[in-house]
Amino acid sequence: MSAFEPQAIDVARLEGDVAYRVAFLTAYVGLTEVDRALIRASRPHLTPWLDALMVAIEGRLLGFSNTARHFDGLPPAMVTVHLRAYVDTILRPRDEAQLAAYLDHVARAHGPDGGDPTIVVPLVEVSGLLA
Repeated sequence: MSAFEPQAIDVARLEGDVAYRVAFLTAYVGLTEVDRALIRASRPHLTPWLDALMVAIEGRLLGFSNTARHFDGLPPAMVTVHLRAYVDTILRPRDEAQLAAYLDHVARAHGPDGGDPTIVVPLVEVSGLLA
């Protein structure tokens, strides 16, 4: 396949098939098996830095008015609890299909069709997770 011939992607399938979406995003960003192995190997080394990582994540989320507004009315400790649970979950060694399903659940829960109608994170902010 030439670099200029687009690969056929089933756009409708991207919405409903988590494994297909992960495969697409993996190919799109160029994530390799070497990259995956390095990510898995880094997990134990991140544990000592988890508290500092949490402070940095909270600082980013609460440091901009457009992202901080999603936490209005929540006690700071609750923000910490939710973020810590998320970070602990994504760093926990697990099957990649399970992780993809979890991330899909989190994304949907924070979207317009999520479980809590007061929690709708705009696409531009969700897209920031890919940056």
